[in-house]
Amino acid sequence: MPTQPALCTLTASVQLNGSPLEKATVRARLTTNPSTVDGIFLSTAWASVKTDISGTAELDLIQQGEFTQGDGTYTIEAYFKGKKMWSVTAQMPNESTANLEDLI
Repeated sequence: MPTQPALCTLTASVQLNGSPLEKATVRARLTTNPSTVDGIFLSTAWASVKTDISGTAELDLIQQGEFTQGDGTYTIEAYFKGKKMWSVTAQMPNESTANLEDLI
């Protein structure tokens, strides 16, 4: 039976002119297809969350070192009221937490 992969809780902020945006959507998906962990194929579907009052969102993503196929690269985007605020590509470190700003 496969084990649960190690996750990294990614923290991302969404702001406009220095002001935090509450209820913005932050989403992420794997860019490499196929990607596998422990022989299990992973979806490239978007995972999304909303930002809190401070404009911060957290996503639990698989750490780079867990991938047995694919490179563990994610596309991460933020939207507010239908407008794309930013889009980046990053790999999750082999750590339990990370700040998106530190990865780009």
